[in-house]
Order: sequence, then structure tokens, then C-alpha cells
Amino acid sequence: MPGPDAPLAVLTRPQGRNEVIAQRLRAEGLAVAIAPALVLRPLEGSVPAPDDYDMLVFVSRQAVERYFAQWTGRWPVATLAAGVGQATAGALRQRVPADRILAPPLDSAQDSEALMALIDARGPLPARALILRGQRGREWLAAQLERRGCEVHRHALYGRDPVRWTRAQCLAAIDARPCILLVSSLEGLAAIADSLGAHGLGWPPALRAVTIHERIARQLQCLIAAWPAARDPCQVPDVKICAPDEQSIFQAILAASRLPY
Repeated sequence: MPGPDAPLAVLTRPQGRNEVIAQRLRAEGLAVAIAPALVLRPLEGSVPAPDDYDMLVFVSRQAVERYFAQWTGRWPVATLAAGVGQATAGALRQRVPADRILAPPLDSAQDSEALMALIDARGPLPARALILRGQRGREWLAAQLERRGCEVHRHALYGRDPVRWTRAQCLAAIDARPCILLVSSLEGLAAIADSLGAHGLGWPPALRAVTIHERIARQLQCLIAAWPAARDPCQVPDVKICAPDEQSIFQAILAASRLPY
């Protein structure tokens, strides 16, 4: 059972994605707050069949789950299923033959840039690709494919709406010594910043952050550096960047909790 002075891990991934890590962290003596920064909202409507494309690109595990909740056919032998990382590829392996899946290995970056490098190396480039994502998404991969002559279509499967934390939730993070904040997306980071700002509060002064990409780390550091003066200003923290799988996130949070402050 965590003591009253235990480090606080604030887990901000969408609902249903935090509980396993929370249980493991509590067993290590950490206090845990499950506070999703975004709520995922499924979009209704039919989805395009994979047979019409040379490659389907899934930007997240959520995209995989939503697509196969709506399409239940047999995966075509001529179509690739691409994921931006191994977390996405793991979800695909339950539904697509392994030799049809393309995703960056765990020892490389887990992002669109790494996937594009794989697509280039594999050759030939797909003539038609479908990108399956949320309502808003990064356009980099689509633009790169189009620049190479691929016909790219986009299909939104879910929306991501910000969650406004209560003042009590914000104060719990601010008062923790230290607070280890898990941030898994730029949209989630923006929602956290909006919550703190709405309550007139600053970032936790004893902040340790764990993210899954350097873009998120840079944006967090920029936000804190530019934040208006608060009652207890936060130093711009170092940010631990880890792979997006459960074990890597758990280990990164545990390591951050043991740093001096």
C-alpha cells in the first residue's frame, strides 16, 4: 500500500489503457491517479474494404480496433497492413496474417518516419494507400506517400475530445513530491495544459515526465518554459522518452519516480 509521501504517477492515456500499469506501480509503492486527458469517441458509418488498396496504414491500436469492429472479412493476400509502431502491429497480428504486416521494429523509432523508411526500403511503393486514423491527425506520412506518387485516401474512425480535469485533480498533481506525468499524445498534452490554465494553476513544481516521442517531450518543455508565473513555478523538466509498449512505460515511470528532486 503506497504511503502518504509516495511519488504520484498520473496516467493520462484514454480510459481502459491505464489499469494494468496502475496495478504494477502500486505494487512498487507508488500512488497512482488515473486521469485520462482525452476521451475516444467512435465514429459511425461503414469503412472502406482493404481489397481496394495496396496498403492500409493504421496510426494507432485504437484505429485497428475500430476498423475491425466494422469490417469482418478475410484479409486480402495482396494488401499490406502497416502500423506506425509495435503496439499497433501487436493489435494487427490478431487479425491479419503476419507476412502482411509492416511496422518499425522495437529497437527503432515508433513513428511515421520510421514506417516511411521501411516502405521505401521494401519497394515497390504502393499505388493506393488508405490511412486509418482519428478525426485529426498528422499529415506527414500522407504527404510523403503522395510526393512519391501514391494515391492516398484518409478515413477517420474516432474522435478525440479533451477532458477537463477538476481542480482537485490538478492540485493533487501539483502537491505531489514528485509527480510523474505520463503523456502519450500531443492532443493529450494540450488538454492537460488547458485544464491547468482553466484553474489558474501552474505545472507541478516537482514534475517528472514520461512520453512516447521526442515531439511530445519538446512541446511539454516549450509549454512549461512559456507558462505564466504561478504560485510555485516549475523548472523545465527532463523528459524520459520510452517505447509505447506497457513494459517500457512501466519501467520508465518507475525509473522517473526514483530520481532525486
